[in-house]
Amino acid sequence: MSRVYGRDLFLSFEDETPKLVDKFSTKRSFVVYDILEILAAPEDKDIKIDPDWEFKVFKDDVTVLLEYDTHSGSRNAASLNHLMSILLNEHLKVIKEEASITLESVGIYITKFSWFTEESEKILKTKFIEIFEEMNVYCEFVEFC
Repeated sequence: MSRVYGRDLFLSFEDETPKLVDKFSTKRSFVVYDILEILAAPEDKDIKIDPDWEFKVFKDDVTVLLEYDTHSGSRNAASLNHLMSILLNEHLKVIKEEASITLESVGIYITKFSWFTEESEKILKTKFIEIFEEMNVYCEFVEFC
């Protein structure tokens, strides 16, 4: 029997240590989200800005950055890969705690019923592989019938 672990992908910088939160549990300007959507965007196209986002999305040369408020009262900017690695590390901590196991590899399933196009899914898979390699965790993609 397999188990599904994880939480929503809302990352708050309201405290000194970033943490996963519910979207509306904190001041919105401290929270970044929709990272998968932004991460999966083709690099040669403009990112569609959601008017609900209170973080700023911009490109520094070739790197897409998100700028958000922090606990110190200043704004900070971070790359999508960095933010995604924080999110993934938080998910892996939950899995380790709940399952009492050491993870050497993870399986990821990207649902075919999501908004991802084939191009977006390919970009996302490439980004996940890069991010997990930086984390020294093997990543594979799971396909269901």
